[in-house]
Amino acid sequence: MATALTVPEFDVVIVGGGPAGLSAALVLGRCLRKVLVCDAGNPRNKPAKIFNGYLSRDGSTPAEFLEVSRTQLKRYRDSVQLREGVVKKVARRDERFTTTLETGESFDSRILLIATGLVDELPKIDNFRAFYGKTAHNCPYCDGWEVRGQRLIVAGGNQESADLAIELLLWSKNVTLCANGPLTCNRKTRKTLERLNIPVTEKIIKALPKTLLG
Repeated sequence: MATALTVPEFDVVIVGGGPAGLSAALVLGRCLRKVLVCDAGNPRNKPAKIFNGYLSRDGSTPAEFLEVSRTQLKRYRDSVQLREGVVKKVARRDERFTTTLETGESFDSRILLIATGLVDELPKIDNFRAFYGKTAHNCPYCDGWEVRGQRLIVAGGNQESADLAIELLLWSKNVTLCANGPLTCNRKTRKTLERLNIPVTEKIIKALPKTLLG
């Protein structure tokens, strides 16, 4: 004898409470879907001093952006719930997903939405993390405006690093490529670096001096 399946607790469980996850929760909440957002509380842009490139929030901070976004979601409290915690396991069974947090709590849903974003792999340079988000960045569109006209250094010797050094000429004419070992970009890019007078050094970067932190 077949037994009736119980109705899942949520329509959608969203793993990740950053811009993507919260935006999805907003739209789903407006569609009267019952949504749970699970947020580990460690966003990619947490080290950044300011938050740029989002209309109406340009020049704010990552924390301010999240606070405003979560406040706006309170309007949909009948549909959307936010839960802080790390998702440890997800299992699919009986056409539903069971999401388990590190606390041991489990939630069933019809749909699982992964919005965990990216994780930055930082260079293996001593003291680099102390500078990250302050004077060391990974996105010129996020932070190029603030350092326009200043001396800029690109750390890395692959094709992407060389291309970035060329691209940074949009923000400053004083760009140096520190390959941190052999430069491995293609010949055409090497010639472009020479033509644009971008200095290249292949010396190994051992550390960033803490005295530069100010």
